[in-house]
Amino acid sequence: MKEIVEDRGPVQFFTPKEARERFVPLRNRIFDISGGGVGRESERVFREESWIKVIIRGSLVGSNRTDISWGSPMNDKELLEWAKDDPRSELQPLLDLLVEDDISGIIHMYPTCLNPENDAVTTRPTYPAITSTYHETYATRLQERLLFDETGRWGFFASEEEFGLLGGEPTFMERYIERVGGMEFIREKADAYWQRVLDVNGFEARSVANYYRLAGWDNPPTKKD
Repeated sequence: MKEIVEDRGPVQFFTPKEARERFVPLRNRIFDISGGGVGRESERVFREESWIKVIIRGSLVGSNRTDISWGSPMNDKELLEWAKDDPRSELQPLLDLLVEDDISGIIHMYPTCLNPENDAVTTRPTYPAITSTYHETYATRLQERLLFDETGRWGFFASEEEFGLLGGEPTFMERYIERVGGMEFIREKADAYWQRVLDVNGFEARSVANYYRLAGWDNPPTKKD
């Protein structure tokens, strides 16, 4: 294991062997990897049925992009500015809760268990730290990854889209939902994003219904005529 200390805080890199010994058992208790990994087409993401799940803006690399080119530039700009400038971010309140609870490290792992290079990274629970690990190790080579900590209370599947799926124990998630601005705000953000996807992006549109099913939500957006 090596440690690099920079302004963003310590980032620890774990070899595949170290990851298997230290993190894989916990990962497998949190996430359902029975199909070989976690993905947007999975039957489920989290093992614990009692967990509360929400769709939130949380692509660890793409969330703050301003270069999206598909669809109408005017509508894209309006959507991006609305999401970017709203003071109630969805990811930051999660990190704030972890800091409040004295969690010192977030574990990052690649969402499939089939690759022998399934290493791990841990970072401090700050937005710059979790988003700055891109390409530094196999676990973070892609936007898609699993995040959790050693308490096992929560997990986050960061997808290749602008949104991911966050789940956790009810008491933890109730604190999160209150801090982020309420479930209505979370649904408003998700519905607006996925409505835009349905309108202009045929590839990602195929995932909309499954994301809502994974979250246990009813009534996903439908394509407008």
